[in-house]
Amino acid sequence: MEQFSEPMECEESQNANIMHNQSSQSEFLGPIDVSKVAVEDVMIHDVILDESIEPDDDSRSEATFQFLVRGILQFNGDNETKLSESTMVRNLPWKIMLTPRNHNNEPSIGFFLQCNADSDSQTWSISATAALSIKSQVEGRPDFSRKITHLFYHRENDWGYSHYLTLADICNPEKGLIKDNTIIAEVHVIAEAPHGVCWDSKKMTGYVGLKNQGATCYLNSLLQTLFFTNKLRQSVYQVPTDRDDPNRLVPLALQRVFYDLQTSDRPVGTKKLTRSFGWETFDTFLQHDVQELTRVLLDNLETKMKGTVVEGTIPRLLEGKMISYVQCKNVDYMSYRGETFYDLQLNVKNKRDIYESFKEYVTVEVMDGDNRYNAGPQHGLQDADKGVVFVKFPPVLHLQLMRYQYDPVIDSNVKINDKYVFPARLNLDPFLQAPEPTPAHYILHAVLVHSGDNHSGHYVVYVNPQGDGKWCKFDDDVVSRATSKEAIESNYGGTENEESLIVRSCTNAYMLVYIRESHIKEVLCPVSEDDIPVLLREQLNEDRQFDAMKRKEKMEAHLYTTINVLTEDQFEGHSGFDLFDPDKVHFKPFKLPKTMVIYDAMCSIAKTLKYSEEQIRIWPIVRRDNNTFRTSNLDSDWLHKCVSEVTHNDPWPVFVETPDLSYGMSNLTLPEYDVKTDVILFLKFYIPRTKTMCYAGHVCVAIGKRLLDLYPVMLSRADLASDTKIVVYEEVDPTIINRIEQPERTLQECIHQLVDGDILVYQKAMSVHERQQYELPYAHDYFQEVLNRCEFLLVTKDQPEDTGVPVPLLLNMDYKQIAKAIGAKLNADPRRLQFFRAHHLRDGPGQSIKSEFNGTLRDLVIIPGTKKFSNVLYYQHISVDISDVDTRRSIQCYFLTHDLREEKIILYATRDGTVGDLLIDAKNKVELGPNGSGTLRLVDLQHNKIVQILNPSTATESLHGRQLRLEEIPNDQELLVPGSTDLVFGYHFYKTTYQAFGLPFVFKIVEGETMSAFKERLKKYLDIPDKDLEQIKFSLTKQMNVTPLEDTEIISLEKFGYDPTARRTLGCGVSMRPQLALNHLNRGPKRVKHNNERAIVIKN
Repeated sequence: MEQFSEPMECEESQNANIMHNQSSQSEFLGPIDVSKVAVEDVMIHDVILDESIEPDDDSRSEATFQFLVRGILQFNGDNETKLSESTMVRNLPWKIMLTPRNHNNEPSIGFFLQCNADSDSQTWSISATAALSIKSQVEGRPDFSRKITHLFYHRENDWGYSHYLTLADICNPEKGLIKDNTIIAEVHVIAEAPHGVCWDSKKMTGYVGLKNQGATCYLNSLLQTLFFTNKLRQSVYQVPTDRDDPNRLVPLALQRVFYDLQTSDRPVGTKKLTRSFGWETFDTFLQHDVQELTRVLLDNLETKMKGTVVEGTIPRLLEGKMISYVQCKNVDYMSYRGETFYDLQLNVKNKRDIYESFKEYVTVEVMDGDNRYNAGPQHGLQDADKGVVFVKFPPVLHLQLMRYQYDPVIDSNVKINDKYVFPARLNLDPFLQAPEPTPAHYILHAVLVHSGDNHSGHYVVYVNPQGDGKWCKFDDDVVSRATSKEAIESNYGGTENEESLIVRSCTNAYMLVYIRESHIKEVLCPVSEDDIPVLLREQLNEDRQFDAMKRKEKMEAHLYTTINVLTEDQFEGHSGFDLFDPDKVHFKPFKLPKTMVIYDAMCSIAKTLKYSEEQIRIWPIVRRDNNTFRTSNLDSDWLHKCVSEVTHNDPWPVFVETPDLSYGMSNLTLPEYDVKTDVILFLKFYIPRTKTMCYAGHVCVAIGKRLLDLYPVMLSRADLASDTKIVVYEEVDPTIINRIEQPERTLQECIHQLVDGDILVYQKAMSVHERQQYELPYAHDYFQEVLNRCEFLLVTKDQPEDTGVPVPLLLNMDYKQIAKAIGAKLNADPRRLQFFRAHHLRDGPGQSIKSEFNGTLRDLVIIPGTKKFSNVLYYQHISVDISDVDTRRSIQCYFLTHDLREEKIILYATRDGTVGDLLIDAKNKVELGPNGSGTLRLVDLQHNKIVQILNPSTATESLHGRQLRLEEIPNDQELLVPGSTDLVFGYHFYKTTYQAFGLPFVFKIVEGETMSAFKERLKKYLDIPDKDLEQIKFSLTKQMNVTPLEDTEIISLEKFGYDPTARRTLGCGVSMRPQLALNHLNRGPKRVKHNNERAIVIKN
């Protein structure tokens, strides 16, 4: 059921039956007679002032050059390739290449155009079109010519014809191609600016381009267009910005892009701008529509300008005004309303040029017959004229060319590549209802060009920066000069000949920007650095310097090594394995030259930590074979080696040992350490009562000492009495925590493979009674839980963009434990929750988890083929017990609420269940209307039309793959059976029944009812405003036949009934029964998006 908006309220005049707005600017003066608009009325002589490019300018876009080839009759015998001298085009060398060939035992020549063949670079590319000719040497005889189009690059640096022409044809005297055993080979080449070479856009044109992030050519084209709308650029600079205010991020990022385009010598990046939009990297690889982006970006910018000194700039530049009207022919009655526009969408299909589109725009539509206008109670239905007239055209006119049209056969939009002419100067005076103070004469300022189809392609923009006919082409990061022909005529679309079909079949103008001649000085006003606020300039220059510093650091990164320093401060508070968590610890980085010796590096670190070099000792942190991180010793002779000789990783993690008074050291000196006889050990203390693992410092001891000799230090650091009994463990790795049974032995005997960095864990000895009081009485119990503890993110299944709810779980939990923990976190019944694994190939939910699953959480979250696991779990609330869900099949459908909204719900069907069972289950899941019947039905849909109402006895097994809708039966339909002839299926369409849209509906038929009464009931049922009801044409459709319903119609059940000879079963397509069709404009999006294309959203 299609939603309708409320009609615009208008005020009725006291003197006549005319409805109008109060503004005098929107006063309707009558329709425009387009039949009287002649070609001479709109044509303005185009003064094209192309900036000529000198013939010998190496950066020129085209050139013609010749190659005189002597001894052509002996050419094949020589079997030698001949090359001409090079000619520079677009700063690259081009040559004519002729090769001897033999085609079907007949001598011939190959003719090729070669580009940049001597270069060793593998990154360059250039697109070119060329005519390869052999000149006639007899007056009056034509040249022989063939055309090529090619993308030249290092692997295909020549292109042409292997068998261009046979030697017999060349020697044919009638052709006149040879004289004195000599031919003249000629090439006329037109090349676009190259990529991947040293092309200085600033030097060549005075302007710079924008870097492409992946698929942001549409954004780059629009940004260049807005940048060269100088008045808009000047206003953008005046918008107050704040780095810390998210609402001001977009203007600041746009200011940065404009400033860089204005002052930089290199291509400008847009990553900060797209980040300010709230876009992720994925968004920059999606192709979007530039027309849609124009509206979204300008709307956002206009909002940001409100309350500032430049408020209203965008309306002043882009806002035009028109009047929509309906004028009765036979009575004195008229309805009209004023409207504003920022751009105009012009129809391209079957239109020769822009003027034909404007004529269609203002053409009067006659409303008569079935389409008569309802002029209210006083006049009723009347013949009328309907149309629009333009009141005011803006200083800057954006014209969106409707190059896409819906194709019902493929159920998608297709691109219209027909030829469509637009002039360099545009006269819109004939399309105004009354002359404006200045002529509506426009200069073409920008042409946004799209190459490709509805799903993909490439955008470039041609801009006439000064409005003087001197064009530039902006192709992402490359800017080049262009002729008016390249900018205008070459982008009309269509094809002129067979050769152009290759190049121009899908390349054409998509959006045009015109500037009013009377406003051109204002719109294209000079913008200097003085027009940029001083504070903004300083801020942008600081950002630029910071970015330059970062780039320099990146370029010089290979000369430096980063030493990541940890002290005991980072070990404090760590309660897991090892001494720190490598993913969470905050290292203190020191960026030092690789040529610096370790001793100097140590001095630098000591100075920063405010110690002398004698008060620190460096211990490299290494990953052992068991994947634990421990300290290792550094031989004394390493102190005089270079950093690059010692460090094997970048960054290089180290532990810096410093004096610490917290453990009773009497002075700020380090304990003695002999690398041959001593070892550094780290201590941890476990408290079972609080399940807490505490760091207890480190000790440097001789390997010959007994473990008992360390007990006083351990007890002291744990604040335990000197006679307290303790138990000591060695922490080997997360799965091995070994208890040391004989502490009276030496450390070397107690600890297997004793080395620097080993960790000892100790706790108070406990009695059996004490052990029973604690959940995790021993250190190894604690480590076992830590090993399995992991924080997961719970995300609602139907809302993958949800940020989720964090919940700690243990990887060794079974299903019941998982459900209980999550139920407690969500405050929900665990039996009414269903869980889903994360999909291993994409973001989002994967398979559901059965309640009978007998593995652990670790088994559920492991990523197939890896040792990694996902920390995301998806869930949904269900209305039945999870055990019932596991034995049922889920059926997805939509519930139509009483206010005509669709809500997605899941129903569960048993294997031998029926639709009736589903309806009973659904009643507990949906909110019924306050005045409804309380009875539900299930409707089968296809292509926005109803196939049938499913009988409650229908088996649910037959519902697989169907589009289903659940809805409450209206009171007047409650007693009617699903196949009743008292019901009719209805749908919405526009012009053709293939284009069904909106929500289809079921409506009751009343025998003998008048059409007006029928419409009145339907209006209330679908909540259609009166004004919209007037625009709807009613008809009955059956297969391809459309039968209009006249206003004088008397409703007949027979006319709406089933065809008894053509019954349809479930799943056999749209019902053969006649359907009620409402023909009216679709207010939804006109452009069908591709599957991987999302709507453009600027989130900030």
